[in-house]
Amino acid sequence: MSGLMVQAFKDGDDFVEYAKALAAKLHAGQIRENGQPYITHPEQVFKAADYVLLDSSFKETGLAACWLHDTIEDVKGIIVDGNAKGKKTLASLLKKAGRKGKHTCTIVDRVTHLKGRYIDYMDGIFRIRKKTEELDRLTILIKIIDRISNHDPKEMINTSSALKEYKAIYDGSKSDKDRLYQDLFDFYTKRKVDKLMVQTKQRFAPDALDAALKVKFRQKQEAMAIDNLSLYLPKAEDSLIVQHIDEEDKLLNQERLRDILKLGYHRSLVTVSKKNPDFVNIMAKIGYNKNNTSIAGYNSICREILDDSNAMRTIMPNVPIFL
Repeated sequence: MSGLMVQAFKDGDDFVEYAKALAAKLHAGQIRENGQPYITHPEQVFKAADYVLLDSSFKETGLAACWLHDTIEDVKGIIVDGNAKGKKTLASLLKKAGRKGKHTCTIVDRVTHLKGRYIDYMDGIFRIRKKTEELDRLTILIKIIDRISNHDPKEMINTSSALKEYKAIYDGSKSDKDRLYQDLFDFYTKRKVDKLMVQTKQRFAPDALDAALKVKFRQKQEAMAIDNLSLYLPKAEDSLIVQHIDEEDKLLNQERLRDILKLGYHRSLVTVSKKNPDFVNIMAKIGYNKNNTSIAGYNSICREILDDSNAMRTIMPNVPIFL
């Protein structure tokens, strides 16, 4: 994105619409693994959050953060208002939005993992402090919707762009075998299929690459599903719902939030049950799931699914179709 020209937020701009336009510009040309334009992902996150968020002074901040939650890496390579020597950060773009801009930057920063231990990153996601409770809960909401949007058991990887790039590398280097092998290995490494591709005896095998990419995508989905079931979903349920049972929630629509989380459980269970049909019962006995099922007066989502013998074969009720 180096050299991309963008305009900073200015007085009179609609904050959420500005965030939407900025996200569209920063993600222009990017494609998701399923072959769709990348902007469809933040759009899904935005729609789900809009479904859950109640009208409050924090709603615009949350919705803007949905549009911008994946842009933090891209923003480093832009030119702000034509000043190539100026600050090139999200904060500089949103400075005139005041508190909303500052809070949006805080959320985007917290949901982005660039370096450091992942366990520390997760601790940051689920840390709730009294003085920043609304922002902390918004951070959790956006992160969990992000993961649910990124995990659809029906979704398939589109390998056409990878195969096109693969063929271009082969055509450009086939006259020099040493260069070809190095270029292909670099390509396999970039696509994270190097270990799978070394198993094939063919140096140029589009069918093998296609299969390897699909295996890698499936492995990634399975790992995400297990993380969702054992950590992300129950911790989000605890932080966003359980801890607010006895009070009026002025930030989130609890019924709709439960629908969203239930959809996340359902998607992840469909994925893991293909290999281990009993995982739903195992899940009920570990970590946060175990604790949630024992809270007096609260029926956890995990327990609800366990009690519904048809849960794995039915569409979750009242779940918005945009997810």
